[in-house]
Amino acid sequence: MTDMIRKNTFRTGFSVLLSLDLTKAFDSIYNLLLNDKLSTRYNFSASACKLVKSYLDNRSQFVQYNDFRSECLDVVCGVPQGSVLGPILFMLFINDFFECLDQNSCEIFMFADDIQILFFGQVHLLSETEALINDCLSKTESWMSENKLKINASKTKAMLFNSLGVTDLQLHLHLNNTQIEFVNKLKCLGVTIDNRLTFESHIHTLSSSINFTLKRLYSLNIQLPLNVRKTVANSLLVSRLLYGLEVYSGTIERHVAEIRRLFNRVVRFVYNIKLHESVSNSVIDFLNLSVENFIIFRLLLLFYKIFNQDSPKYLVDLFRFGRSTRSRQLVVPQINSSLFERSFQVRVIRCWNLLPNELKSFSSSTATFKRNLTECLNS
Repeated sequence: MTDMIRKNTFRTGFSVLLSLDLTKAFDSIYNLLLNDKLSTRYNFSASACKLVKSYLDNRSQFVQYNDFRSECLDVVCGVPQGSVLGPILFMLFINDFFECLDQNSCEIFMFADDIQILFFGQVHLLSETEALINDCLSKTESWMSENKLKINASKTKAMLFNSLGVTDLQLHLHLNNTQIEFVNKLKCLGVTIDNRLTFESHIHTLSSSINFTLKRLYSLNIQLPLNVRKTVANSLLVSRLLYGLEVYSGTIERHVAEIRRLFNRVVRFVYNIKLHESVSNSVIDFLNLSVENFIIFRLLLLFYKIFNQDSPKYLVDLFRFGRSTRSRQLVVPQINSSLFERSFQVRVIRCWNLLPNELKSFSSSTATFKRNLTECLNS
């Protein structure tokens, strides 16, 4: 999604991202309608539909507060949250949402009930773009209503991306007679995206979270063995830094430096290194690479997995090899802005094309590629 925004937001164009908020999405699934979709859309057999129906029927719920317990009431709709089957059934129910919108006028990104719709426009066609988005919003509301789902208009947000530095680009978007608020940042699947794609807010949140956890760990004042400190650091700290790293590391140097400092703080905790002492060698010992090379490693490893598995298709389609079978060079797309320069696609292509040819064979296992790539980056 961020790569599409980067690629299509240039001097004469802008992008608008709509983030839909569904009210109690999992609890609103109408069971009879779900069963009908399983049968007609996905060709579930009658016995399979009956099995799903029996799983969802005859459920009840009550509320307990201290010693008080309410009466049990039947649950007539919804799929169980916290289950493996619940999200799958929800996605089967909502997957035909794509069909209500013109795929040529927008891009839809869905992960369960997390739905983003992306529009592209030209500055000189601002009113036409506004009309198009409002039409899509109307169709979206109609589809949701027909499927017994409800959009929370007050929590649905929009974000405008443009590379012009123009602040007076205004669009008036409405949903259910409620004007949609334009914001400068919003959270998508745990990553905070801002309207300049600097990820400054996300990195700031990461910094606060990691500093808070480190402060708590130091306050315990317990002498833990090195292997335990490594385990604690990987589970409580590094896991947060790795989530979405391939996306949010595509930022300006000032914020990349902050990412580097966060890794350094984690390493200081693991190896008990004081503030005035150098941390460089310990970072390499902990990550097997410097922070800069570790980011390159993560980019190329993800790319290698994508191409080895030929999936997901929407990421595979970002890359195209040149005609020469000997060099295995990726074709560099036309770069129309500094925004696109920092995209996942362009960064991967640039890093891959600098690798020696012997590393560019997809015949190796992922483990072998990881080992060879680490050696290459260290040398």
